[in-house]
Amino acid sequence: GSSVLLDTVPDVTVTTSMASVPSTGTCQDVAGNVADGVSFGAVNVDGTKPTLTATAKKADGSAYTAGSWTNQNVTVVFTCADNAGGSGIALDTVPDVTVTATTTLVTSTGTCKDNAGNVADAATFGPIKIDKTKPVITVVAKTLNGQTYVAGTTTTSRVKLTYTCSDENGGSGIALDTVRDKYATYSHTSVTSSGTCRDAAGNVADPVSFGPIKIVKSNHSDDNDDDCDRS
Repeated sequence: GSSVLLDTVPDVTVTTSMASVPSTGTCQDVAGNVADGVSFGAVNVDGTKPTLTATAKKADGSAYTAGSWTNQNVTVVFTCADNAGGSGIALDTVPDVTVTATTTLVTSTGTCKDNAGNVADAATFGPIKIDKTKPVITVVAKTLNGQTYVAGTTTTSRVKLTYTCSDENGGSGIALDTVRDKYATYSHTSVTSSGTCRDAAGNVADPVSFGPIKIVKSNHSDDNDDDCDRS
């Protein structure tokens, strides 16, 4: 046959998915014959990366909010997902991460890739604040004249028990303190604190006991005072 006289058929660059890509322009030989157009398709184009999202839950299954205090381990769950109408997820090797101590930031590892070869950017979650240490109640005993009272010694004075609720350095801090001071007017084998000492992570202090308290009533003692009941 004769050679090609005219070729104005351009290449076509496709940037979005198309069911069919038709040729344009003219392909004509010297004899005047013109080629039929051709088409190619379908062409599936996905230029959008999948996404990784991070959520977190505590050991009991309840949701954890970044920056809040808890006394439980926290598991960060990374979810790999493609955009609507995308090529779909081809590979997801991104593991969940369980955190057992305070951590500034948890970054995903592994790969989240769609069928078009797009790879998701890493995701992060944090900070995570974990405090598993109970606060502590301490007690100081003094007689009414301000002298330190030592358990097991004898006094003629009432004894005031002063309680302090405190958290460890770097802990979540005290959220609730309803522990009140007490007065012992009579002898006691032991006096135990009452009320609650709780930190922001939900840890509750153990009660503290003090004793024995040995009080010998003098002729001037006021027996009408409520024993171990004042604050």
